[in-house]
Amino acid sequence: MRKRKNHPELSDLETVIMEILWTHGDSSAEEVRRRLSRRHDLTDSSIRTILRRLETKGYVAHEREGKRFIYRPLIERRGAAAAAAKKIIDTICGGSAEGLLIGMVENEMISADELEAIRRRLEVEAEEDWID
Repeated sequence: MRKRKNHPELSDLETVIMEILWTHGDSSAEEVRRRLSRRHDLTDSSIRTILRRLETKGYVAHEREGKRFIYRPLIERRGAAAAAAKKIIDTICGGSAEGLLIGMVENEMISADELEAIRRRLEVEAEEDWID
C-alpha cells in the first residue's frame, strides 16, 4: 500500500478554517473571516495566526497577491480525515484499525456493504502496489 504523509492533528477552529478552504477554494485571511459563522468572532490577525499554524502543519500554503496572502489547501479532506482516524485508532482502539471499523459497523456508522466496498478497494490497491 502507498505510504502517505501523516499530518498533525487539527484543532476544532483549524478544522473549521480548512472546511472553508476546501469548500470555497483559495482565500485570503479576510475572506476566511467573512465566511466564518458569527459564533467565531475573530480578527483578521487571529485568522492569519491560525493560517500560519496550518501552513506550519503542512495543511496549507500561501502565495502573495499584492499585499495579501492567498491560502490554498495542500491536502484533501481525506488526508485530514485519515490523520484524525489515526489518532482515534492509536489512542482509543489500541492501534487496531479493525477495532475501529468493527465498532463503526456495530454502531451503524458504516454498512456492511460500505465495508465490502472498502475491502475491494484495498484489494485493487494491493494489486497495484504489487505490480509497481
